[in-house]
Amino acid sequence: MVQVAIFATPAWPYLVASGAMLVAVACLVGLYYFVVLPLVTPLKRLPGPAPTSVIFGNGWEIFERVSNFPEPFLSWMKHYGGAVHYSIACEHRIQLTDPTAVQYVLATKASSFPRHPTLRRFFADFLSGVGLLSSEGAKHDYHRKVLNPHFSGIQIKTSMAVIVDQTLQFCASHLDSAAMSRRPANMNTFFQELTLNNIGLSSFGYDFQENPDALKAYEALQTMPNKVLLACSMCIPGFSRLPFPCFRRRNHARTTLLRIMQDIITTKLSEHKAAGAPRDLLDLMLDADTCSHDALVHTMTLIFAGHDTTTAALCWTFFRLASQPSMAALARNECLAMLKRHGSFENGEALQGLSFTTACIQETLRLHPPVPFLGRRIAAQDMDVPMTDGSSIFVPKGTSVCVLHAAMHRDPTYWSQPEAFVPERFIPGMAPFEIDLGLRQGRSHALHYMPFSIGAKNCIGQRFAMAELQVVVATLLSRYEFAITADADFSNMFNGVSVQPAHLELSVVSV
Repeated sequence: MVQVAIFATPAWPYLVASGAMLVAVACLVGLYYFVVLPLVTPLKRLPGPAPTSVIFGNGWEIFERVSNFPEPFLSWMKHYGGAVHYSIACEHRIQLTDPTAVQYVLATKASSFPRHPTLRRFFADFLSGVGLLSSEGAKHDYHRKVLNPHFSGIQIKTSMAVIVDQTLQFCASHLDSAAMSRRPANMNTFFQELTLNNIGLSSFGYDFQENPDALKAYEALQTMPNKVLLACSMCIPGFSRLPFPCFRRRNHARTTLLRIMQDIITTKLSEHKAAGAPRDLLDLMLDADTCSHDALVHTMTLIFAGHDTTTAALCWTFFRLASQPSMAALARNECLAMLKRHGSFENGEALQGLSFTTACIQETLRLHPPVPFLGRRIAAQDMDVPMTDGSSIFVPKGTSVCVLHAAMHRDPTYWSQPEAFVPERFIPGMAPFEIDLGLRQGRSHALHYMPFSIGAKNCIGQRFAMAELQVVVATLLSRYEFAITADADFSNMFNGVSVQPAHLELSVVSV
């Protein structure tokens, strides 16, 4: 009866006409984006793979090969060159791996290639406000200025004392027992908890181990949805707020962590007013009159951008060293010699003496840069981007540009044995170093090796990160030998921020 009444209303023909018009408009829009635009876009002049789907473009091919990253981008670079045209759904993109073009986009003309608005909205939403990862121009410069003091040489030296102490405590509470009982250790969890506590104590004066709710919330945030939902949440504004169970769990965990961090800031504010010179990053921010909301965004940024990438780098480093015991032995002997000479790895001279160990870390970052992409950029205006061979490519306004440094790091044009783990390529005077230098015609690797990016938006904490990596790697190598177990899984796992091995399970033996 109700249906009959609706059909009988005078408005029914108008409802039908309106619905038909909406369908027609949707069809026309789809026809333009999926049929007409691919035929008329200036980007079709660039070489690139044919779309594997009318709807998803090359997107599904990318999602299906996440576990084999940096494929398919590495194959595209080898086959099509340093500028590749591909598409994800209706968005046409350029993959850049040509070093001259990359320098132009990330450094020379960086202001003409801001971070993509969708990416900025994703970070602003996830981190509860506009911060270092989601700002541009003067606002970005301001945020960077606020955070810079924490990464000075003096501040890093102070932080290393905390990190040495925490690493030794974690060895005693986790790895010593694993070595004694001869049970394998889940190193993903070990490094995740260690680096979280490192950044908590050194940056905020907060011990995450003392708050089970904080650890549980962080672990929930690290549990990512399936790759389709993850991709949609990073590409479609507001998608992560849809009522999927995985999103509800993550949003609840994020709210819990935000509340905890806000409580830390409130406590710091009362202590800060009472007295005291700055002791950590949060003190320095509050001393600079940073508002509590900005301080909250900065702390969340450091937790997720800084901690997560360090965890990934440590996982890949120990995967490589456990896979090649002879190199691990060389690094261990070097670490033991420096420890005997200086007494502790918090000593800057001890870290400077770790040339081979540091080269192992650098080579790991070449083969496994924790961040898979250097932030999708968008052309703010029509641009002619120069290439290494003297030519240029036309990049229309609004074009998405993706710098694939993970592919650049394996480019056989500039790296000998690009797929092999060869730490000596980072030690001047060694044969692999000289061979690579010859491939680059005597030029440094600055535009071919960029695990921390380049330009004004490079990683603000790269010196801190390298020092932490050196301390943790040296401490563990000087105490244990590691071997890969049968249950380990080294396929790539992307969690929305970094790429790390899916399951780094190692056996542990005390030395």
